[in-house]
Amino acid sequence: MKPQHAIRAAQGLFLGAAISMLGYMGITHAAVEAHAKRVQAYVEQHADGWFAAQVHQARLQHLNLTIPHIRYRLSDGLDTTDTGGDYNKETNTIELNARGLRYLQMPRTGFSFTFARKHLIKNPRATVEDTFRHEVGHYFTEVIAARMGYEDWKPKLDAEVEWQLDRQNTAFIFGGDNEPVRQSYLDFLKKHESTLTDVQLYNIVNEGIAEYFESNGTTVDLFTDIDWPSGITDLNKMHRIDLRYGSGNHAGGYHLVRPIIQEYGVKGIEYLIANPPQVLDFRDIPHYQTEALEALCR
Repeated sequence: MKPQHAIRAAQGLFLGAAISMLGYMGITHAAVEAHAKRVQAYVEQHADGWFAAQVHQARLQHLNLTIPHIRYRLSDGLDTTDTGGDYNKETNTIELNARGLRYLQMPRTGFSFTFARKHLIKNPRATVEDTFRHEVGHYFTEVIAARMGYEDWKPKLDAEVEWQLDRQNTAFIFGGDNEPVRQSYLDFLKKHESTLTDVQLYNIVNEGIAEYFESNGTTVDLFTDIDWPSGITDLNKMHRIDLRYGSGNHAGGYHLVRPIIQEYGVKGIEYLIANPPQVLDFRDIPHYQTEALEALCR
């Protein structure tokens, strides 16, 4: 083959591949948008019922709670790996990633499910109902804390430290295998150890309570006490640990709060808010749980 013919052939192959990719991306983008619209419609159809059932299960009917606002996150492009949601206390809004969550009516076999698992869903266990119930759990927790007189029970971070934390977390997520990045992250955690630990202790309890509300305590607790980190630095990294049964904060937090809430309900949550475990308690969480149960039965 002459050189000019080879060049033309290569150009043709490249052009064909580019056209195919653009067509594929167009189909993918359209499918993602269609999925997001179905998720939104599904939530709008069922949210009131989910919320009423949760209020009843939590025995909070006497508070006359109303469902928070719901906002749907439709991120640009095809970055749909975020399967979660958020609860914003300031605006009383639950935010759901409509592109990254599945709904219960989706078939578990065939093209649509295979496509969704490949392009839409990072964690196929996370349904939009699960996420909705989890964020409502955060809403319930804030309501309970406010009734106790806590205007904001989350420890405050200096704005500069918070900005650095977000920057360090992002760098560690995408480059944690790089030794300088990893060391920079560990140095940062060590430098701000006390402040970050207070926030992390709050996060473990807060996510644990929301996990409890998500399933009303029916989720099987697979976390064990030997899974707790041995040191403060590792405890501060726990939210980045992807355990075989979920993230460290969620699985560990659920393990921590479950026996207390199961036994005492809202009173148990009030105890956890007012008396969260401290660093030394993580050496013997069963002892902390026993002390909590004994205090609540008095």
